[in-house]
Amino acid sequence: MKNGVELGDLEGQSDSWNRIGNVWEAYGKYGSSKDAYMNALKIDQELGRPYEIGRDYHQIGVVLAKSGNLEEALEYELKSIKILENSSSERKDSLTLGNIYNSIGKTYKNLGKYRAAIDYFRKGLGIRESLKDIKGITKSLNEIALVYDKVKLYRIALDYHKKSLNISENISYFPGQATSLRNMGNVYSSLGRLDTALLFYQKSLEIKNSLSEVVDQQDLIHNIGILHLRNGDYQNAKINLNQSLKIRQEIANPVKVADSHYHLGLIEFEENNYRSALEGFRKANETISNHSSPLLKAMIIEKIANTYVLLGDSTKAVQYFLQYEDLTDSLSDNELKAIEFDNRLQASQHNLVLSKKELDLQVSKSKNKTLYIFLLLGGGILLILFMLNARNNQRAVIAEKDIEIKEKEIDELLRDQELNLITAVLNGQDEERQKIAADLHDRLGGILSVVKLHFKTLEKSISKLEVRSLEQYEIANKLLNDATTTVREISHDIGDSLLLNLGLIPAVEDLAYSIKSSKQVSVNVINHGIDARLPIKMEINIYKVIQEAFSNILKHAEAENITLNFIKSEDSISITIEDDGSGFTLDSGNSREGLGMLSMRSRVEEFKGWINFDSHPGHGTTIIIEIPNNSLVDTTK
Repeated sequence: MKNGVELGDLEGQSDSWNRIGNVWEAYGKYGSSKDAYMNALKIDQELGRPYEIGRDYHQIGVVLAKSGNLEEALEYELKSIKILENSSSERKDSLTLGNIYNSIGKTYKNLGKYRAAIDYFRKGLGIRESLKDIKGITKSLNEIALVYDKVKLYRIALDYHKKSLNISENISYFPGQATSLRNMGNVYSSLGRLDTALLFYQKSLEIKNSLSEVVDQQDLIHNIGILHLRNGDYQNAKINLNQSLKIRQEIANPVKVADSHYHLGLIEFEENNYRSALEGFRKANETISNHSSPLLKAMIIEKIANTYVLLGDSTKAVQYFLQYEDLTDSLSDNELKAIEFDNRLQASQHNLVLSKKELDLQVSKSKNKTLYIFLLLGGGILLILFMLNARNNQRAVIAEKDIEIKEKEIDELLRDQELNLITAVLNGQDEERQKIAADLHDRLGGILSVVKLHFKTLEKSISKLEVRSLEQYEIANKLLNDATTTVREISHDIGDSLLLNLGLIPAVEDLAYSIKSSKQVSVNVINHGIDARLPIKMEINIYKVIQEAFSNILKHAEAENITLNFIKSEDSISITIEDDGSGFTLDSGNSREGLGMLSMRSRVEEFKGWINFDSHPGHGTTIIIEIPNNSLVDTTK
């Protein structure tokens, strides 16, 4: 700094502050690092240096994100990319843009905004692939995998992590290997394969130790502690969690510090040391804000409420239960919905389309289970639950009847060959399905979740019940869990949640994985050029067309292989669906086949595209779809 000040070299001062910020950041001193970058920003703004201003904004955003201030971090990162994308500076390069896209994606992911996260990760991956930035490619693959991990698509997440690990091993990129091994450990932990997870964590930690990366070590030590906690080894869990807590306090990351206190509180809770548990949960609650990690905050508040119940302080328990309900309401489309993917994904991996009969059956089961709970336990809140459930089922039946009426209208329109009106009917079905899904999830699903919450508070004291009452409690609790799961399954299946949250390509990959998991048909999805989201309505229509095509192949074609190819060029989006099945003779006289093909054509022509069916007996079927790029303006917003 001395030479820069003496010579009046403001540019030199800015660069010096930037280097100081880099050093503090490397040591995990994010507050000091931010101050240094802010000094550099002030000078660069005074000098009017757009490239350097964009760089400063980015670096400030990175350290804010590392310290848990995600909303503020995102503001700086978006300012950075806006300035750099519009900068004419000769110093602007694609590598820098790729890194910033990836950084923005990470912040969106940590905020639970997975749709935006995957858009930015794919932008970054596209740039890194064009530059042949191998290390950057491994980072992008890992980040995309982490999004799939967040929404419980564990097998797809593992595929991306393995690709990243293989690339890192081929070029002896040890930091990349350590990251992939750690992330794979996280996935195996989520799958309940704790021994395998521990093995991956230990391999990653060995590499991190050899690289002397202390900041990254704390996550691995923390994760190993959680594995011990899940295995009931509370002594080793405490050792690891306290070790990671010490490092996290040194780097001043409030979210991670709160996470450590929370898990240390969980150990005390499991050992029935409720006063000590409450102290841990309180420390966690005091450390973290509502905005830096809303899901963790909600988990902490819920545990505080449960602990007060067990300590006999009903007043404070109710107070914290109300806070918990407010927090879970605020999560809305963020992490709460992502976690709710778990029920749908586990139950529907082998199902392509939920038929109307299956839908009616599941709604009926949900109603009967909830009614049985009412008969077993009685009580005002369960009566309300039953009434709400009956009202929602009635609405669902009415909506289904409306859909049947619309299907009859389709038959009439077919006879009159009025294709444009079919599009309107199909759109009405999609909208109605979304309304039903939202109503099931937000209203009935919410009530069921609250009832489950109150049930959980009784778990530590049910041993006091008589044997018969205990059996009734266990049966009712299981039925309530089943009812909650069923409602969420229905709402997600109707509402195409994965498609709406992550977009066309991830949804199609999930659909393909569902088919492949049956081990009857091999499905290969190839994507060239669709790296960002398409207009939502277009994604829904394309997905429905692919869904219809896959359904027909599975029902009629007896195929062994399906290939789905996406190509986005300057002029259009091309989609090809090929199978090696039995094929068929195109026959407009087949009304059932004609209805399916006509609905597919209607969805494509809504966006000024065209669809062609080519099939011959014994030679499989090829469907080609072409949609012009001038249809990519989203008119549904």
